[in-house]
Amino acid sequence: MSKRVMTAALLALAAHTLLAGVALADTPIAASAGETIAAAAPRVKSALRTSVGKPVAPIAIDYELSAQPALGVPFDVRITASAQGITDLTLNVRADDGMQAGEPQLVSSSTDGDSRTWLLTATIAGEGTYYLSVLVQGQRGEEQPARDLLIPIQIGTATRAKGAATIEPKTDASGERIIVMPAQSSP
Repeated sequence: MSKRVMTAALLALAAHTLLAGVALADTPIAASAGETIAAAAPRVKSALRTSVGKPVAPIAIDYELSAQPALGVPFDVRITASAQGITDLTLNVRADDGMQAGEPQLVSSSTDGDSRTWLLTATIAGEGTYYLSVLVQGQRGEEQPARDLLIPIQIGTATRAKGAATIEPKTDASGERIIVMPAQSSP
C-alpha cells in the first residue's frame, strides 16, 4: 500500500470517526511521530473493520394474510417477529378506523423468546386501503429495542380519503394564486 493511499485512508477514517461521533478507544488510528505508515497499517485495517456502518433494524417483522380480505368477512393475519440477542418480544396492534382487529394470540415462541408468532382476526367494514399498525418490542439488557410496521390491507378498488380534505387553490381577480391564511386579532 503506498504512502499516499495510507494517508488518505487515515484521513478518511479520522473524518468518519469524528463525524459519526464514534470513539474507537480500543483501536488507536493515529501514528506516533516515529512510526512508519507500514507499522500503522494493521491498526487502520482493524479500525476500518470495526467502523460503524449503516444501522440494521434489530427486529424483523413478517406478516401473512390467511386469504384475500373481503368486505365484512373476517380474515386472519399471522405476524412473526424475530431478533438476535433480543428476548421477551411483545406485540401491540392498532387498527385504522373502519377496521376491527381482535387481540393478538401467541401461537408459537422460541425457548428464549427471540422469535414469536401471533395470530389475530380482523374485519373491514368499507372499501379502500386500511392499515394495521404493528409494534414489536423486546428486551436486551437494560435496552428495550422496538420496531414498527404498517400493514396495508386493500378491500375492493376504491381508495378512501384519509387525513385532511383536499384544498382547492384560490385565485384573485387577475387569476394569480393566493394563499388564504386565518387571521388572528390581537388585543
